[in-house]
Parts: sequence; C-alpha cells; structure tokens
Amino acid sequence: MNIDSCSNDGHDCDNFLEAYPNCNVSEPEKVGDGTCHGGLYFTEACGRDGGDCSECDVPDIKKVGDGVCHGGSYLVPECAMDAGDCEACFALTEMGAMNIGDGYCDVELNITECGYDGSDCLGTEFCHVERKNLLGDYFCDG
Repeated sequence: MNIDSCSNDGHDCDNFLEAYPNCNVSEPEKVGDGTCHGGLYFTEACGRDGGDCSECDVPDIKKVGDGVCHGGSYLVPECAMDAGDCEACFALTEMGAMNIGDGYCDVELNITECGYDGSDCLGTEFCHVERKNLLGDYFCDG
C-alpha cells in the first residue's frame, strides 16, 4: 500500500518516507519501534533500524536478523535475541540459549537451525566432514 498510486498508504507512510526515503523493507513500521531487527533494517538508508540497535553490542550487527542463529553475544534482549534467528533451534532442542556460541561444540546444537551451535562446530579444530547437517540427526551415518 506504500506506493504513490495509493498515496503512500493513505498518507500513513509520509513521515516514514520523509525520514527514510531510500529504506526499502517489507515492514517499515519496524524501523524505530524500539526492537533491534538487524539485517536489511540495519542499513544507512533505514537509519540503522531507526537507532534501535544502538545497545546491541556484537562483532557484526548485520548478522542480527540474517536468518542464521549466531548465539553468544547475539542472544541478548538488546539484540532481540538475534532478532529471532534462533527460534527454530529452540523449538528443536532442549539445550538453553547460553550453550549456543559459547566456544564449545555441542552435538545436539550442531544442526542448521542452531547455526551449527552458533558456529562453535564449524571450526577446523572440531569436525572434518563433508555434510555437517548429518551430525546430531539421531542416525549413525558412519
């Protein structure tokens, strides 16, 4: 509805378009709503999510909300719990959030949904197999 022919959603989007004329996100109401969404929202064009991520102190803010569960410092309220990127992981495992990205490779978290334990299981010192998605899938693959 936020298009010229619809008068920018009946002028509902005028303030947003004035503040962020080049911000092209699917849910503009999330910009500046008090929650760090990261990803496409954390761009210069969107005012760094309208300033919502100023308290999110992580190595790479663009990883917040990128669809990958990073764990560690990303799983804090200031980063909206990695902008929900770990929800699928939480639904599949009993292990707590504090285990994801803690520097130790937990077999139960070594699945795609958990970002291979927040990348803890991706380092060369941990595991050398071609198909990491088969690890921890409850089948002995040899």
